[in-house]
Amino acid sequence: MLFLSSISRNVEIATARSGFEALEKLKDGAPNLVILDVMMPGMDGFEVLARMRRLPDSERVPVMVLTGYSDAVKRAREAGAQEVLLKPFEKNVFVKKVLQLLQDQ
Repeated sequence: MLFLSSISRNVEIATARSGFEALEKLKDGAPNLVILDVMMPGMDGFEVLARMRRLPDSERVPVMVLTGYSDAVKRAREAGAQEVLLKPFEKNVFVKKVLQLLQDQ
């Protein structure tokens, strides 16, 4: 995901190694976009998304969920993800979807 920083100098990327760490970072302020993997240590992406939506100002933040499981696509959309990308995916498709989510804000 760090290749996104090559899109523009204005892109700032923060990463988290677990769902708990992601939620702590979200408490510092709402980002322009959140990209979640379904499979994360400590807490899955669905739980992170549910908890995130309870934080102030998080309802406006677009979320893209990445998953390797086709049955998780519907669940991610129902949980509030604006975009779901099934792995494996091509880098250019990923970048296009990220840019579209950022533009739609």
